[in-house]
Amino acid sequence: MTDPDFHKDRFDAERFAELRKTIEQALGELGELHHPNFHRSAAPHLGDPRDLRFPTWSSQQLIDIIHAAACTEQFVAHPPDQIDFSGFLPVFTRLETLTKRGSEYGRVATVNLSSKRIFFGETAVGDEHSVSIPVQSTPFKVPILTVHSHPTSSTARDSYHFSAIDICSFLELSSLQFTVVVAEGLTLIAMRTDATPRYNDQVEERILKLRDSMRSSMAGDMTGDRAIRFTKDVCKMLNLTLYRIKHSDGSGVAKRVIN
Repeated sequence: MTDPDFHKDRFDAERFAELRKTIEQALGELGELHHPNFHRSAAPHLGDPRDLRFPTWSSQQLIDIIHAAACTEQFVAHPPDQIDFSGFLPVFTRLETLTKRGSEYGRVATVNLSSKRIFFGETAVGDEHSVSIPVQSTPFKVPILTVHSHPTSSTARDSYHFSAIDICSFLELSSLQFTVVVAEGLTLIAMRTDATPRYNDQVEERILKLRDSMRSSMAGDMTGDRAIRFTKDVCKMLNLTLYRIKHSDGSGVAKRVIN
């Protein structure tokens, strides 16, 4: 004999899958970084990131420092010369591949303060000039990195830069530690430091003024060498540390760019 409540209480496969996905997202279990260190619990956070002095960061140190900064809401005062982003590289190169279709794509990475796990949200699709990346935070899941891609226009070099809007959007969300742009063959990373000013109207005005002054002095569009010069100058002005990853070497190691 069939229990009359059986069919009433039974979840079908589709509803169960949706429920499971919701629970996994709430627990921060949807890791997409294909590196063993991203899927295990590490030691308690390192303390105040301002006190750390490592000339290079391994992939595990990167996770530990991201977690420490997210927990303490403080940023590094002594940026390293190199950072191992190999765990992030599959996401970066995937965006590079998608961007060959001619549009910008973007994602946000979040750290779970309890488990230390880092995961990326869904891929946002924009147009050839911009992409809007949804960013959400909870008390235990903090956004720490945004990444978006730049399609190649005439030459790949035209894509190797951050725009004024990219920098403003990054600074506006105070928990973000890195902003990343992926272009053909190259990834650029700007890292917030302890000396980076908090975002306000005056900071935005300084960024836009620098952009406009470079536009007028160079008498042309902000592309190629002009855009690269703006990227270096705005990072120097705001005490952001600039790194780059060459995709050709396959290591995922980001090396500091000297302004």
